[in-house]
Order: sequence, then C-alpha cells, then structure tokens
Amino acid sequence: MGFYSIWPLFVCLTLLVFVADSPAFRPIDADPISGTRTPNGIDGLRGFLALSVYFYHNSIYNGYLRTGNWTPPPSAFYSVLGPTGVSLFFMITGFLFWGKLVEREGRQEWMKVYVGRIFRIGPVYLLAIIIMFAIVFDRTGFRLHVPSKVLATQMGDWLLLGLFAPSINGSIQSMIALAGVTWTLRYEWFFYFSLPFIAVLARYRWAHLPFSIAGFFVLIGLSSYEHSGVSSLLALFGVGMIAASLNALKVVPKVPNYLSSSLVVLSLITAFTLRSSMPAISSTFLIGFAFYLIASGCTVFGLLTTRAARRLGDISYGIYLLQGIVMAFLFSWGPARKFSLASPAGHWAVALAGALLLIGFAGVAHIFVERPGIRLGRKLISPRKLIAARSAAVL
Repeated sequence: MGFYSIWPLFVCLTLLVFVADSPAFRPIDADPISGTRTPNGIDGLRGFLALSVYFYHNSIYNGYLRTGNWTPPPSAFYSVLGPTGVSLFFMITGFLFWGKLVEREGRQEWMKVYVGRIFRIGPVYLLAIIIMFAIVFDRTGFRLHVPSKVLATQMGDWLLLGLFAPSINGSIQSMIALAGVTWTLRYEWFFYFSLPFIAVLARYRWAHLPFSIAGFFVLIGLSSYEHSGVSSLLALFGVGMIAASLNALKVVPKVPNYLSSSLVVLSLITAFTLRSSMPAISSTFLIGFAFYLIASGCTVFGLLTTRAARRLGDISYGIYLLQGIVMAFLFSWGPARKFSLASPAGHWAVALAGALLLIGFAGVAHIFVERPGIRLGRKLISPRKLIAARSAAVL
C-alpha cells in the first residue's frame, strides 16, 4: 500500500457507506431538500462525487504538507479523480435545470429560481466563509498585511456567493482553507444567468435537442483555440442538457440495469485509465456517456439508490464545500499531521478520519443551516409573495 494506492480509497468509501447507513444519519431522511426524489441515481451520485473531490484534495494535502506547494498529486488516478467529480457535478446542473425548462416549455418564474438558488447555496457557503476568515486571520497573526480598505474589499468579494475568490490579507490560506473548491460556483452562476436567454429554445420540441448538441460542439470547438479551459468547462453543462433533452424525448436505452451498470463502470475505468494518453474530448465523451446512462435510470448495480447513497447525496453540498475546513483543522493538529506523513497506513487512517468528520459536519450543517435556509427561501418565493412582488413592480 502506498500514499497514492487506489484500493484504500474503495475501502474508505465502503466504510463511509456503512456509516451513512447507520441510525446516526437518520435525521437526514426527514424533509429531503429536493422535495421529491429523481427517478434515477442522480441523488445518490452526488455524495460519491463530493467524496471523490475530498479524496483528491486529501492527496494534494499530502504533497502540500511536504513541499508547501498546492499542486495536483503525482498520481494518474488521483489527478483525474477530482476533475471527474466536478465534471459530473456540472453535468448534473445542466441536466436538472435544462430538464425543468424543457418540461415547462421554457416558462419559468425567474425570481423563484434565483431566490431559491441564493438560499440553496448561501447558508452553508456563508458558514464556510466565516470559518475561513477565522482561519486566515489566525494564520496571519491577527495583523493587517494589506490596507484596511483592501481587506474590506477582499472580504466583500468573498461574500458574493462564489463569484469572486481573492486572497485575503496577503495570504493564500483563504484558498487552502477551502481546498479551492469555490471556483466551481462561478461557473454554476454563469450557467444560471444564461438560462433566461436560452429558455426560448426550450419551448419547442424540435429545437431543444439540436440546440443542446450544437452548443456542446461549439464549446468543444472553441476549447481547442483557448488555454483557459473555460469553454471545455461550459461544455460539461451541455452534456447534461443533451441528456435532459434525450430524456424529455423518451430517447433512453432500453437495456437491463446490470448491462447499463456494467457500461457505466467500463466507461469510467476507460476514462481514468486512458486520460493521460487520449484527448480531453474523448474523456468528456466517456464520462458523458456514463452520466447519460445514470440520468436515464441506471443505478450502478443498485448502489446509487441505496439509503446511504441518498443520505450522502442530500449532504453532498456540505461535503464539497466544507472539506477544506475539516482538513485545515485536522492537519493543524501536530500528531495527526505527523502520523499522516509517517507512512501510507497513517495517511489513509487520517484520510478516513477526516472523511468521517466531514460527513458528520456536513450532516449537522445540513440539518441546522442548509435545510432551514432552503425553507426560508421557499417561504419568500411562495405564490402569494411572488404575486405581491409582481404587483409592486407594475405599480
């Protein structure tokens, strides 16, 4: 067993599934935040994606503690693990939001959408940011390293729910304390803001699938001419949109679950194994194909619809956003840091301990922060409130 062995990851995930299935996580079952469950494995997929990003960043932390450099791990598998999780998260967003637009023929209460997003993303995000501020100020000795106005601007930027993420007080600890995960929120918001402009193409049965396909290939084409990678990231939303359009048109594979599950596993193994030797677009197609099968009803041998998977899915946002804070606290404790660096066994023991702390923290944040925030948002966007808001706008 090494620091970057693969099999300990699956041992850890198996143990986390058993823990999530225990009575301690039963309170998560009450009042699912989605209101209704999706008829596929997407709810359960989210938890595993968030945990994959955690173990990716945990492998980065190993190098960071040794060298002081926050860089991808020297492992073909782990260097792909996190980006693949994020790719699938973007596909899920495209699938869910485009699917709703297509179902409603492009009609949407946009105030409801954006208020709902703010109260869905905001509460746990603000919790993470407040803790991050405390970590940064502690590690900068509670002294100003930049002018006070600059510090106020930097902190204000962080409060904009992920749109900006500057360093604070002249320290990179703001990024490391959150494991750098908030960068994805900027792309999520870009997609949300684009929805009113593309909604018109969701009105017509003949238009939404061609538009999704064309948009995906245009973005893939643009990605070959740029170095920032923005177009390739936005294309991932397009994959989800294509899957949503195909689902809306009832174009779904009519194959047994064991066969579609086998194809999902084979596609992901191929993408992971050949990622370093094949074009990025090929990897996107393989991961996209796996996502399409899951969005069409594949449960990956029943795993994604288990109670544990759904619980982890419900708290996946907290798992994703709070992972850096858990690792920052864990590795700030000398004995844990020393034990993790001493041997591969110590590294994986600390990684598992961190994962257990993380799902516990995310579960508590879900019950006491995330879920109340979502309820408050729903009250603000109740039909009566929306009618009053429209009437005030007319006057």
